[in-house]
Amino acid sequence: PQSSLPGTGLMDQRSAELLEFPLIRERLAGYAAFDPSRRLAAAVEPATDPIIVTRRLDETDEARWLLSEKPQVGIGGARDIAPVIARASRGGRLDPSELWAVVETLIAAGRLVDGLRELDRPLLHALYRSIDPLPALRTRLEASVDPGGEVLDTASPMLGGLRRAVRLAHERLRNRLEALIHSDVASALQEPIITLRNGRYVVPVKAEARSRVKGIVHDQSGSGQTVFIEPLIAVEMSNAWREAELAAQAEEERVLDELSAHVAGDAEALEANLDALARFDLWMCRARLAEELDAVRPTLTSQQRVSLLSARHPGLEGEVVPIDVHIGDGYTALVITGPNTGGKTVALRTVGLLALMFQSGMHI
Repeated sequence: PQSSLPGTGLMDQRSAELLEFPLIRERLAGYAAFDPSRRLAAAVEPATDPIIVTRRLDETDEARWLLSEKPQVGIGGARDIAPVIARASRGGRLDPSELWAVVETLIAAGRLVDGLRELDRPLLHALYRSIDPLPALRTRLEASVDPGGEVLDTASPMLGGLRRAVRLAHERLRNRLEALIHSDVASALQEPIITLRNGRYVVPVKAEARSRVKGIVHDQSGSGQTVFIEPLIAVEMSNAWREAELAAQAEEERVLDELSAHVAGDAEALEANLDALARFDLWMCRARLAEELDAVRPTLTSQQRVSLLSARHPGLEGEVVPIDVHIGDGYTALVITGPNTGGKTVALRTVGLLALMFQSGMHI
C-alpha cells in the first residue's frame, strides 16, 4: 500500500468518529499492560509530518520483530507510580504498598533492560539506554518492605529490636492475665476470656461481683450485667506494651519518611523509566494489533496518491471482502456507485481509517 500525507493538518474529531478511529484506539489500548501505556494508546493522534510517521512505523517494525523473536520480553509487573512519585516529591509519606509498587516497576524496568541489552535494533537500543533500573533504590526498598505491604524488621537497625520488645511486652501481659482468669477470681467472671476494649486488655466481670476485681472499667454490656475491667495488676504491663508499640510505630514512620525521601531523590529517573516503559508498551500494542490483523507496513510516497491492494476494514469480522483502491495516479476523484448494501460506506471508511492508522504508525 502507498499513501501520501494530507496537508490539511489533523483530522477533526467528528470525521475521526465517522471513520471509527476511536474504536481503533480502544482496540489498541486493550493490549496495554498498564495504565500509562493504556492512556497513550487512547490518546493516539495521526501525524502529518513524514518524519514522525516514518519513525512511528519503524517503532512498530522493531516491536513486531521483537514480538516474533523474543516474545517473553515485556513490562509485566510495572505499575502506574506517577501519583506515588508526585506525592513523594511534595514531601509526602508513602505507605509500604506504594513503596512496593516502586519496587515492582523497577523490577519490570530491569527485566526490560536485560531483554533489550544485546539487540541491534536502533530504536529498541535507544529505548534500552534511556532506562535506569536504579539498583541502589531497589535494593534499599526490597530490604525494607514486602509484597504484602508491611515494613520489614530489616528496614532499620532499631526496628527489629523494637518489635521484639513489643512482642515480649505483649507476651508478659497475656501471661499475667491468663494467670488471673484461672485464679480465685474466676468465679467473678462471666467467661474465662481476655478481650480488647479501647486498645486495652480487659476481662468480662459479672456486675454484682465487680468489687472482687480491682481495676479500670472500660466498657459494659448492653444489658449492664457485664463490665469489662482492666485489672490493676496488668495496668503497668499494659502501659509498657503500649509504650513499646508507640516506639516501634515511631521508628516505622521514620523509616517510611526516609524511604519516601529516597524515592523523591530519584523522582526524575523514575519518571523517565515510567515514560520509557509506557512508550515501549505502546509500540508492542501496535505490534500485537498488526499481528492480529495480519497487517503490513504501508509505504510512504511523496506523490499525491493512494494505492491500496486487497485492503480490509479492520473493524469487520468474519469473511471480509478486500478492496483495491487507486487514487491520484492521473486522476484526483473517484466515484463509488452501487446498490444500498453498505459496500460504498465501508469502502470509504476503509480508505479513511487506514490512512489514519498509517499516520498513527500502525500497520494496515
